[in-house]
Amino acid sequence: MLKKILHYAFEESRDLHERVYRLVSIFAILICIFLFALGWFIRESILEQLLLGVGIVVFNIITIVSYNKKSTKRGAEIITIVFAFVMLPLMFFNAGGLYGEMPVMFVLGFAYICLVFTGKIRNVILVLSCIVTAVCYYIGFFEPRLVVQHTIFSAYVDSAVAVILIGVLLNMLIQFQNTTYKNENTLVKMQKNEIEELSASQNRFFSSMSHEIRTPINTIIGFNEMTLRNNVDPEIRKNAANIQSASNMLLALINDILDMSKIESGNMDIVPVNYELGSVISDLVNMIWVRADSKNLKLHVEADPAVPAVLNGDEMRVKQILLNILNNAVKYTNEGSVSLSVRSEKIDDENAKIIFAVSDTGIGIKRENLPYLFDAFKRMDQKKNRTIEGTGLGLMIVRQLVSLMDGDIAVDSVYTKGTTFTITIPQKVVGSEKLGVLNLETRSILQSMKAYKQSFEAPEARILIVDDNDMNLNVACKLLEPTKVRIDTARSGEECLQLTQDNIYHGILMDHIMPVMDGIETLKKLRIQEGGMSRQTPVIALTANAGSDVSKLYREEGFDGYLAKPVNGALLEAAVLKMLPKELVTVTNDIDTVSDNENTFFVKEGRRKTAVKITIDSISDISEEMANQYNIAIMPYYVCTPEGNFLDGQEIGTDSLIEYLNIYRGKKTIHSKVPEIEDYEVFFAEQLMEAEHIIHISASGNACDGYKNAKEAAKEFGNVEVVDSRLISGGMCIVALKAASLIEQGMAIEDIVKEIDRMPEKIYASCIVKNTDTLLNAGRISTFMYRFFETMMVSPVISFSKNKLKVRRHFLGQFKLVLRKYIRSVLRHKKSIDPDNVFVTYVGLNDEEFGIIKEMLEQNFNNIYYNKASAVIASNSGAGTFGLIYMKRQGR
Repeated sequence: MLKKILHYAFEESRDLHERVYRLVSIFAILICIFLFALGWFIRESILEQLLLGVGIVVFNIITIVSYNKKSTKRGAEIITIVFAFVMLPLMFFNAGGLYGEMPVMFVLGFAYICLVFTGKIRNVILVLSCIVTAVCYYIGFFEPRLVVQHTIFSAYVDSAVAVILIGVLLNMLIQFQNTTYKNENTLVKMQKNEIEELSASQNRFFSSMSHEIRTPINTIIGFNEMTLRNNVDPEIRKNAANIQSASNMLLALINDILDMSKIESGNMDIVPVNYELGSVISDLVNMIWVRADSKNLKLHVEADPAVPAVLNGDEMRVKQILLNILNNAVKYTNEGSVSLSVRSEKIDDENAKIIFAVSDTGIGIKRENLPYLFDAFKRMDQKKNRTIEGTGLGLMIVRQLVSLMDGDIAVDSVYTKGTTFTITIPQKVVGSEKLGVLNLETRSILQSMKAYKQSFEAPEARILIVDDNDMNLNVACKLLEPTKVRIDTARSGEECLQLTQDNIYHGILMDHIMPVMDGIETLKKLRIQEGGMSRQTPVIALTANAGSDVSKLYREEGFDGYLAKPVNGALLEAAVLKMLPKELVTVTNDIDTVSDNENTFFVKEGRRKTAVKITIDSISDISEEMANQYNIAIMPYYVCTPEGNFLDGQEIGTDSLIEYLNIYRGKKTIHSKVPEIEDYEVFFAEQLMEAEHIIHISASGNACDGYKNAKEAAKEFGNVEVVDSRLISGGMCIVALKAASLIEQGMAIEDIVKEIDRMPEKIYASCIVKNTDTLLNAGRISTFMYRFFETMMVSPVISFSKNKLKVRRHFLGQFKLVLRKYIRSVLRHKKSIDPDNVFVTYVGLNDEEFGIIKEMLEQNFNNIYYNKASAVIASNSGAGTFGLIYMKRQGR
């Protein structure tokens, strides 16, 4: 029986909370039994004994039933409620109240509640228990006759026994918890060691797998390349090209799995070295151009000449990141172009952020898929992309590598339009040299294979190739055969040392993993070989392992370089050429540059993405000249006519619209329409090809839906801020110019947004309208107001104040007279006008009317911006509209 009770209390399959509850429950029942027995000994009241006896029976029944039904938690809750709200109050009034064991028993009740209940229900039960306890004490104090009093002897005995027993319980509880925590910690440590050992085993497996698989792939690719070099039947060449492609895909899969394993185990190291950025870009172009060319895609490279030329960082991982993104761009683009841009931002004198942006005109990514883009084994839009090769690991690895280098990666995409990846990586700057104008040269590997010619000949040169695999030796010898270099081979480190003892070699290619004596040990013995003839010969490692940590290893061990298997013929020739003395070499093959094919590859020097660009709605009336001057892009609204919808400023101009209104005055209705969300998405995507961030100045959200649509479209991007200007027309121009000046000052984006968000309250905008029929057609005024204005020759003044369009006042008379009155009314507040921010917007004014405006304003202000209203504004106001917009002086 005791064994069963102990097993019930300490059953390890239960969680710690339940085991503690069980221990307390068993001990509490034992306390009640002990108090029951003690009560008979010291002759407690019959009612108190009866309550204790009933409680013991009830608690045991509930415990046994809940245990058998495997519902211990429910049983614990019932026992706790009965104990706290029934047993304790009854015993308080029948067991001496304050004088006895009850104060300690109330404490036990609170402990029970904390052990059994969790969350909000525990707080509720605790509050109710506090109320019950307070009520018991209150009644016991004010109505002592309701409490069955103990003798002094009984009170002391009960109190002492209760304190001792509860004290023992608490001691056991603390010891139990300490023991449990100690056991749990031991278990956690054991599990941690097991996980680490499993991770180490996994890494060893992946490393071994990588090495073992690369060896046969090296043979396949090597002999296949020999086939492609030869003048063979076109069908055989096609099959060989397919073999080459499949082999490279398998190799990429192996690399991805190995990298993922290293990342997950925390063994991926970043190995910084000094490297030339121009060389990295050139290598990337050479690797990616062939694939782009095969799909008839244009490849653009935009490099800022001010970028530091020499950096310190993990060159291999930087190249891996960019190559992965570029490969994806080509993979998911069927027509158009792929672009790589490079720029930098200075952090301090020794560090800079290098910002790479890869853009394509491919299929894009759906908005709902963006959050899962960097998940492992996740392929977006499976149905559409089912024919595209890949493992689904690439972008996950890219994100992890960028994170390891304390960088950042952002994605902007419009579905069916294209995608831009922006990778920011901090790097140390080495020296003061700048990248300058790049001179990138590429060649098509496929083209070179069609008419293969060795890159050099060196019949007097002699090299040694060391590898324990005969097939690898055969491949290397075959690939180097056209160079006429004399080649010796060794199948072990020991055989290598025998050959170097008596022979002079101009270069040695050394396999790393070999039985008995590996490549590193062989190299060390070679360098100190007594009487050896090749102690100073350059040695390049051949390895089936890969990674920047491998690069670091071979450099530290004294190798002059390394080649990763499978060995590419061109790289093998280049490595051997690097080792050989120049006087023994005759270069026979010049590199073909891609400049012969201007349709597929472009290098755009001196051009760079701007950090921040301002964009604005065409309803702002900003002139094309002003937009170009301040690098502001305009989002056109639609002008809708019975003949169709036309883009403001692109397909229809203000003059054309006024002519149309004059011809069909009162016969055809014209109205404006804001761009759809999809229109904004395409617009933002186009602008992000030229800028890293966008601040879009939108027309007032109360005036139209432009702000709402732009805001929704901006959710597709992580670097587009949409600002509600709470203005229209020239007021938006003032906001845009202010934002442009703040950008030029180098202010942060969030600070610019805050600054321009405060501007609308300082801008006054109004206009006077000559012909009110257009206002009527646009729904801006009622028919009654239209008839009143036309009959009485009244020209209304419309202002845009507090985010609302209002008819502010009226002027009577001919329009020339009205113009003067309107301008004088504005000039009355001349002292409050900022003279550097006065904008004039006009539609369909004749020369005389425009002359009046210039004469009156230029007498009072030196700097005035004249902007012809956009077609959208003209479609709402009509010809003969003139507006004044200005900034109020500071403090006014």
